[in-house]
This record gives sequence, structure tokens and C-alpha cells, in this order.
Amino acid sequence: MRARIVAWVALVAAAGFAGWASWSYVDTRQDADRTFGETRAEVVQVGRTAVATLNTMDYRHPEDGFARWLAASTGSLHSELQRGRDANLAQIRKAKASAVATVTGAAVTQLDRRAGTAELLASVQIRLTPAGGAETVQHNRYRVSMTRTGDGWKVSTLSAIAVSGG
Repeated sequence: MRARIVAWVALVAAAGFAGWASWSYVDTRQDADRTFGETRAEVVQVGRTAVATLNTMDYRHPEDGFARWLAASTGSLHSELQRGRDANLAQIRKAKASAVATVTGAAVTQLDRRAGTAELLASVQIRLTPAGGAETVQHNRYRVSMTRTGDGWKVSTLSAIAVSGG
């Protein structure tokens, strides 16, 4: 009789532990899914803003625009921008045109939270206005690499995606 009671107590304890472990696993998994979703949403938001920034420039204030480009970038893109700073500023002044970009769509295609890297695709509308001229509109698509830095997510590469006609 005593062995039966001990067996029942052990069975109830094991069932209780199994239930608690299952609930704990599901709860942890839901937290991980929620955190992943929050990170993905953050990458999309920051990426949209950064891509728009990197495609926007006012020729009347190129130093300000260039400073925003540097603030939105990191890694190889940041280095490339810094190396070409003087030539880019001269070209912007010479062109006498302003560009205002709006990201019309963006989606994360890869996200590695541990590594702090993400890839996204972005569709951008750019309104170009030459000094004294008529505005034109361009539509571009980009493959964007994002890297998490101490200051948050930044663009590390920005590559145009060819749009095929047809």
C-alpha cells in the first residue's frame, strides 16, 4: 500500500513537472517570437528612414545632407562615402538639383539578431528638382544590408536592383 502511494505521488509530481516544463517552453518560445518580430519591425522602420535619407539631398545645403548620409551609414558604405566626400560635394553643387526620396515599400528578407545583421528590399520614389527646372520622378529598388551598431541599426551596403522591362 505504501509503495502505491509513493508511486502515485511520484506520478503526480512528474505530471506536474511535465506540465510546467511544457508551459514554460511555450511561453519562452512566444517571447522569442515576439522579440524577433519587434526587431524585424525596428529594422524595417530604421531601414526605411535610412534609405530615404541616403537618396535625399538639397544642393543648396550639401554639407547637411552629407552629414545625414554619414549618420545613416556604417561599414563599407560609410567608408566609401567618407573617401568620396569632397568629390561628391563638388558634384552635388555642380548638378544644382535637389532630390527628395520616399520609401514606398520595404521588407526584411533576412535577420540574424545574434550577429546584428539584416537584409531588406526597398522600393523608393525620388523626386528630382533641378534649379529652375521641372520636377521629375524616378523609381528605384534597392537591396539593403543593415548592421546593428552601438548607435542602433545602420545601412552598411546599398545596392540598386535592376528593373527589367517587359
